[in-house]
Amino acid sequence: MTTGNHAERKHALCSASSAERWLECPGSVGLSMTVPEPPSSPYAIEGTEAHELSEVILHQWVKDNYVLEDEFLQSLRKGKEEMFDYVMQYVHACVEESMAFDNTPTIRIEQRLTFNEDMAMFGTADFIATGMQDGKSTGVIVDLKYGKGKKVKTEGNPQLAYYAVALRSCSKKQLEQVRVRIVQPRTGDLSTSITFSKDDLDAWGLKLTLGAEQALWMAGRAKTPQYKEGGWCWFCPAKQVCPEIARRLSENLVSQFPDDL
Repeated sequence: MTTGNHAERKHALCSASSAERWLECPGSVGLSMTVPEPPSSPYAIEGTEAHELSEVILHQWVKDNYVLEDEFLQSLRKGKEEMFDYVMQYVHACVEESMAFDNTPTIRIEQRLTFNEDMAMFGTADFIATGMQDGKSTGVIVDLKYGKGKKVKTEGNPQLAYYAVALRSCSKKQLEQVRVRIVQPRTGDLSTSITFSKDDLDAWGLKLTLGAEQALWMAGRAKTPQYKEGGWCWFCPAKQVCPEIARRLSENLVSQFPDDL
């Protein structure tokens, strides 16, 4: 199986996947640089395998002039029936989005998108289609989330905005709007999407750029980085050494003892 070597890809300091974290907790970028790269969890390995399987199927779909042969699909399904069925739900979503264009769109699979070259801000989009929809130059990103935890929110989601802004920046088609669709087959959610207008993209572009500048400045020079605890801490590689988490745990411990002990 030939793939884009998902597990070996380097991650940007201010990446799309960690956008919420570095926007909310700019000090986390510098702190993360002080700890070793965490080992891949079984869940991450499973997610990587699902993405690689979807990549193989979609590349073949494009190669075969947008047709998926049953014989080819059955050869991939053997031995991984459950994963294959989930991945095919994502593949069908990509096909559906492609058919919504006024004509045959330009399609890119596992495409690296650069948000800001100078700050090394980039990410990889699972599936991209660009072309005309209802007379508007449109970009569509379909993102596979293979986890079976909580559903990903679309409103106010910095990661989705990051991808959308980066696609507009990288595309030569002067996109008027970008829609991002999230497919979470293991949660039964196939229709979560958000469309970013020109104004939305401008606003998010400024917010993400300023946030990344602050995070990178703190990582390089700030003597008193700003930390903020929240849901974004869950996947932070530096949470074990985070002074803000340590401070909160200390306060909770002290509050459990009476003053006159």
